[in-house]
Amino acid sequence: MVTITVSKEIRDKLLDRGFKSESYNDVIGRLISVYEDLDLEDFTDEEAEYYNKCIDEFEKGNFDGSVEVNLDDIREKYGSD
Repeated sequence: MVTITVSKEIRDKLLDRGFKSESYNDVIGRLISVYEDLDLEDFTDEEAEYYNKCIDEFEKGNFDGSVEVNLDDIREKYGSD
């Protein structure tokens, strides 16, 4: 094991994205796996431009066209803590 330093903001984000039974190592490992599965190299320039515009809008607080997801419902459906 090694020790890494993260800001309180990152720690809080890890807590928000983790399940009760997960360690920080588990959360980081899962997030890395999801990222690796995205296969980002396959985006066309047009797709990348579209997604970047969507991200910009989300960061501005514009959630038009998005769907609210209840994490408790997802956890219940998939049996995660």
